[in-house]
Amino acid sequence: MDVRIIGTAPHVPSFAKVFLTTPGFDPTTAPLTWDKLTLIHTEQLTVARQDWGSSPPAISGASGYFQFEVPVPSEQSGKATLFVQWQRIDPAGEGFYNCSDINIVGASIPEEWYELGQFIDPVMGDLKAGDKVHFRILDNSPQAKEVIDLTLPITASNLDANIWGKQLSDRINPAVAKVGEKNGGRIEFNLTRPGANAVYTLEKGYSQAMAIVRGEDPGPVDPAPPVARISGPATLKSGQAFTFSGVSSSGSNGPLEYEWAVPGMRQPKNEPTVSGNAESVSQTTTFTARLSVTDQQNGKTGEATFDFTVTPGSGGDYPAYVEGTDYKAGDIVTNEGKNFKCKPHPYTGWCAGPARAYAPGIGSDWTQAWDLVQ
Repeated sequence: MDVRIIGTAPHVPSFAKVFLTTPGFDPTTAPLTWDKLTLIHTEQLTVARQDWGSSPPAISGASGYFQFEVPVPSEQSGKATLFVQWQRIDPAGEGFYNCSDINIVGASIPEEWYELGQFIDPVMGDLKAGDKVHFRILDNSPQAKEVIDLTLPITASNLDANIWGKQLSDRINPAVAKVGEKNGGRIEFNLTRPGANAVYTLEKGYSQAMAIVRGEDPGPVDPAPPVARISGPATLKSGQAFTFSGVSSSGSNGPLEYEWAVPGMRQPKNEPTVSGNAESVSQTTTFTARLSVTDQQNGKTGEATFDFTVTPGSGGDYPAYVEGTDYKAGDIVTNEGKNFKCKPHPYTGWCAGPARAYAPGIGSDWTQAWDLVQ
């Protein structure tokens, strides 16, 4: 089965561990515990994909995804839970965890893969920083149409074939071709011996081509990491259009690559600026814009964040209502996009009452405690 991890900031490098519950475990009747989980797959993640398709479509706020094949034990079927750990490889070591209830219905008819030959052509030994790798897969029609056409820039950071080979293979649509060593029904990329990997397709008669596109000599590479900077509006109304800019970001080795993650943004997400519309909120809410810039020559990355506040289309100019607060007569709060004033004595005490009864605008008896501010 294919596992896809989607993130607003798809961190690299990182790794994923996939656990499956033991045979016979029923997630609808028993709690999930570690003794019921078995590690079935580990995946190293070095590049995020952005080739969004229609199934599933791109998700608002997501700037990339990882997708990889996970083998399901042949003896297992029926209800189960898939537990996925996604972990950053850096000093912070931030981790993310997800549980999915699944139903394993049994093995399907095995796919037949046809080998096209060695993935990395021997001529690629002449590859230099500043060059590009051009990889194509051609179909079996008389016109030999391109079904895969990819170009990968080469820098000092990915000049090793172990690195650029994996980066390139991760960009290949797995519905068309896979790269790796074939072991039974599985095709897995060999991370330590790039020359051992071959290209496989589901269609007989396809062919492949790999070439070097020469670039200019980049000269000495400054090892300093780039610096990301964000400018933009600090306050927005629900639905208001925005533009955040990263043009003041700086690097030491020419143009930077940009990757944005902003709630409400629209594609493209890899330009110096990003635009969109603020999320719709019912009370004042703080969001964070994130920008990652990468130096294409030394491979280093800089990150920046920018907090901005979104207020409701109406109201939102006062603090949000919080249940149980000791409000005073005349205090004004925002709730459900409107403003309310706490009534004077003898009604003031009810402003701190339970939300089910006195939440302004929605509680069953809110008019006994609050006045709507027009």
